[in-house]
Amino acid sequence: MTSLATSVRRVASGVTAACALAVLLNVPPTAAQDGAPRTARRAPQARTPTTPAASTTLALVGGTVHPGDGPVIENATVIVRDERIVSVTPGGPVPEGATPIDARGMIITPGLISTMTSLGLHEIELEGSTQDTGLEGDAGASDPIRASFSAADGYNPLSTLIPVARLGGVTTAMSVPEGGLVQGTSAWVDLAGRDPSRVIARAALALHVHLDDEGFDAAGGARSAALTALRELLDDARLFSRQRSSFDRGEFRDSHASRLDLERVSQALSGELPVVVRTARSTDILRAIDLAEEFGFRLILAGCEEGWMVASRIAA
Repeated sequence: MTSLATSVRRVASGVTAACALAVLLNVPPTAAQDGAPRTARRAPQARTPTTPAASTTLALVGGTVHPGDGPVIENATVIVRDERIVSVTPGGPVPEGATPIDARGMIITPGLISTMTSLGLHEIELEGSTQDTGLEGDAGASDPIRASFSAADGYNPLSTLIPVARLGGVTTAMSVPEGGLVQGTSAWVDLAGRDPSRVIARAALALHVHLDDEGFDAAGGARSAALTALRELLDDARLFSRQRSSFDRGEFRDSHASRLDLERVSQALSGELPVVVRTARSTDILRAIDLAEEFGFRLILAGCEEGWMVASRIAA
């Protein structure tokens, strides 16, 4: 069991520099008058030369690097070779054959990660035709179990919201379905590309469960109803994984979940997918931990506004 932030860092550890490096424009105090909104100054276009197709090495020169977990590096030279960051040194030399990029006056940081977002799954909030975050309509709204719903299938790399996120330094995201008790499966997406066949870094990242007001409402409005439905789903999926042949012959017990839902939950029970449980109340956190121990799935807690009250149990 681990935190969402820690889990995301582990997933991001293998991301290439192309989607793990953000260059943010520096905003000095003199950029705006008192009381006026400050905006980033655009660097002259001539200062960022076009990278030749044959070049495999880039050198970002003169920027201020904020590594996130160490001291700030002034006047840094960042070397990127074959889409991997290979060195960050103060005032370092530019290797022969590298394409230099003037980063003076800019801040360079590791790419920011947006977690628990619907980025790429919705465009205009009040326009239903642009929504791919979950099940719509009366039939969809009444289904609390949506384990097989995949964010990767609906992700739109051409969404106009993605360039906006990139301008803020977001280079990768966890795109998560919405709605229901069991929301579905999130996708790990690379915001650097627009090719649908390449932007999905991991199509099935985690299974998501709402043990909060949204999930309780979907399951009938009561915590006990939601927990009963979730426990029944987990028990059905465990039996399904053991008796798949009986299911195929139609000799399986009645289940409220579809075959694809059971298959997806079985992946979680086998350890192939972690289960992200969004919860707030301390007692609900404890129930999520109990379920993880009972059924043996990898639990990631999200939200946890009252987590401080049960910190020792979470740590254990």
